[in-house]
Amino acid sequence: MFENWTYQYEETYIPPEKNWTDKTPVKPGTLLRENFDDGNLSNVPASSHNPVWNGIKFAYLPYAKTGGRYWRKTGDGMYALGDKKWADYETSFEFTCHVGNQLPEELMIQVRNQQISAYTHLGRYYAVSLRDKNKLFFEKYESGTVTYSQSVSIQNFIDGKKHTLKIRLLDRNFDVIYDNASLIKGSDIKNPITYGSLAVKFTNADVDLDNLEVSQIDDPVNGSTDNYLLDYFDTPLPAYLKKYGY
Repeated sequence: MFENWTYQYEETYIPPEKNWTDKTPVKPGTLLRENFDDGNLSNVPASSHNPVWNGIKFAYLPYAKTGGRYWRKTGDGMYALGDKKWADYETSFEFTCHVGNQLPEELMIQVRNQQISAYTHLGRYYAVSLRDKNKLFFEKYESGTVTYSQSVSIQNFIDGKKHTLKIRLLDRNFDVIYDNASLIKGSDIKNPITYGSLAVKFTNADVDLDNLEVSQIDDPVNGSTDNYLLDYFDTPLPAYLKKYGY
């Protein structure tokens, strides 16, 4: 028998906005935009500026002091968004990691994700990760194995401050920009991953996420066709390929 129970409980549910409309103009080339201001991650129908986060029934979307709302994510989870045929694009978002989380935390953004749903271990993608409190990684995953990895040291990002992360992908080239500084840049010339969707993965997280955007990058040489052919990144397509509809 137990007596004199005491407990603390805080209700964090905030209902979605009623009759919400996004009044911010959609920029040309926008593939996806999510500012969480509608207070709903599972709304339908999906649109480029109001995506559906599959697999989420409930989420804590509090109000920011500066206006609007954001996603306060704790624990684990992985959520895929976008089109598997996205080729040359740039993705960016704002995040804040809360001080006091002593667990091994990781925030990962997977780009050009070619995940095969029936066989998750066969997926291919590039991953930009923040982990070990002060490390930024750019890695290539193939069949569950890291086949390329590059990292830089940054200041402790679990500091309660807002940071920005941007990833640019054009043909075989990648550029990781953290707080407006290009920190990891290069070209994948060995079996590059040239198209795919987007995914966000949280591990032991206590993070605020806001203003997620994906924008198309115009490629003046062959557009996205060279990404699907895995060739002719720097030279115009030969005439014989154009006969086949390329």
